Amino acid sequence: LEGDTSTKTGMLYVNVLFWYGLHKIRTFDHKAAKGLVTSAYDYSLKIKGLSPYQEMVILYTLADLHIQLGENNMALQNMQSAILLGKGIGSADMPRCYLKLAQIYLNLGALKNAKESASESIKLATLFNDVLVRNEAEDIMEKIKKEL
Repeated sequence: LEGDTSTKTGMLYVNVLFWYGLHKIRTFDHKAAKGLVTSAYDYSLKIKGLSPYQEMVILYTLADLHIQLGENNMALQNMQSAILLGKGIGSADMPRCYLKLAQIYLNLGALKNAKESASESIKLATLFNDVLVRNEAEDIMEKIKKEL
């Protein structure tokens, strides 16, 4: 990942890697997508111009890819970083981030953490009037309650 790290060219390169990664996700080539999105993230750290929101989206996407590949510990790290960024900017995507975090914790068998994250997702989804996320978080909460 050597090359021009000027803002405009660098951002273009990050966008190309990220969007090609999304294409690979849609074609179910998760391994290739992970490489592309990881490269986009790594390169973005070398340039100026990436907004906290853009970084949060890349980390969320990486977390999702790690889940698809059964790499839940890596997914957890990515999602926790995405949430820190999201909190810092007051992102309206926080309900979905906490929902993803609850899913990761559920996959890891950390039911207490999954319950806390699902509860936070429900609370924020209600606040942001995100019915879809609230319903998904309530479904996860039911799964958790059955396992507790």
